[in-house]
Amino acid sequence: MATIAELQSELTKYLDARDRILASGQSVTIDGDQYNEATFFRLEDKITDLRNEIFVKQNGGFARSSYVGRG
Repeated sequence: MATIAELQSELTKYLDARDRILASGQSVTIDGDQYNEATFFRLEDKITDLRNEIFVKQNGGFARSSYVGRG
């Protein structure tokens, strides 16, 4: 189980990768997974998942009843 600090560090990696793709259209590889403009949605999904995980940990393991994510 990852700590909040570890999750935030991982989130930073994915946010940086997203920014690189948006700025230059390059492909990036994170932990063996490659992302590019065509798979950008997977990167966004990972960012949302990490943000949700951080939110839950910061609130003692409880989340709101509404889903926070891509619709």
